Amino acid sequence: MSWRAIHDGLAEMHPDLHWTPPREPADEPVIDHLGDPDAEARALHEQAALVVSPEWAPLHIEGRDAADYLHRRLSHSIRELTPGAGRYALQLAGDGHFQAELLVYRADEGFVALIDHAAREQVFALIEQYTLMDDVSVERMWPAEAVVGLAGPAAPGILAALLDPPATAPLLAPERFTGLMTVTLRGLPCRIFTDPRWPFPFYHLSIPGMAAARLARLLAEMCAAAGGRPAGFAALQLARVRAGIPRQGWDLDPGVIPLEARLEAAIDRDKGCFPGQEVIARIANLGHPARLLLRLRVDADQPVSAGDAIIIDEEIAGRITSAAGWPGLPYRLALGYVKWPHRAAPRALVQLADGTRLAASCSIASPTRSGEDEARG
Repeated sequence: MSWRAIHDGLAEMHPDLHWTPPREPADEPVIDHLGDPDAEARALHEQAALVVSPEWAPLHIEGRDAADYLHRRLSHSIRELTPGAGRYALQLAGDGHFQAELLVYRADEGFVALIDHAAREQVFALIEQYTLMDDVSVERMWPAEAVVGLAGPAAPGILAALLDPPATAPLLAPERFTGLMTVTLRGLPCRIFTDPRWPFPFYHLSIPGMAAARLARLLAEMCAAAGGRPAGFAALQLARVRAGIPRQGWDLDPGVIPLEARLEAAIDRDKGCFPGQEVIARIANLGHPARLLLRLRVDADQPVSAGDAIIIDEEIAGRITSAAGWPGLPYRLALGYVKWPHRAAPRALVQLADGTRLAASCSIASPTRSGEDEARG
């Protein structure tokens, strides 16, 4: 209900909405763009954008054993998190393969985890399934809350101005605020989560359903005042691929080992055992992954799709997993895995489903803040 109210409100402000089907049939359609994806992409990088495609869903995890349970199950250290601190972590299978990605934050009572919106029921089951012998409860929060994004250089100032009482922008700058903050924005309740993986300030805002439409409209108005606007899935996908950030359901699936996706920062190899730890340690210490995630740029206004072949030295070296762009954009960006021997190739061909081959430049995807500059080359 929260997302429908948000979308209805934005439709009134931006009648030229374009929709794209959801990743899961049971979900609502996703806003692809609001009439001008080029301006939406610029807003993310240069001003501020309200991200209105459902990306994350919130879980609440609490109980006497919650910290130990998450610490044992996830790839990163969780027990040491202090209230308000957060961390990106993974749930892995025993053989080291990917199962789920989570943004985990310590709240005053328990933990809040943001999980992939399209896979929220599967991830909920993964997190809950081993709690039988522990004092841990896992609660779905998404029926009552929606998570929107606020991103861009002006985002800290917008949030600071809306706080009760108002604050200064440096309070929310990414280098100072790195976790969770429970606040009211102009009297409306909200939880603010930082996401440090992006090359610009990026915040996820979890909003109760009763306040979702009002706060989304207020944020859209503040973005417009800062020279920005709401942004749909197309602009966010372009920014994500440009930054080399892999996502569940696109680049991360049960066939992926995290080291292939350059997700070393999501793994604490010194914290002790967790599912998949031995496999990860063996690969890191004794060899290398079988393939690596590359970022590709095709300088052509032709659609590139997940599943398209990556051709290097006249052989299929891998496949596209994420593609970004829209008609009229003179290039396309993509992520895809290639076999280890081809990881340093500067050029490749992307073979479309109809057999057309497009020249592409390549670089190793690095999901860090520096990825922005690397991808622009």
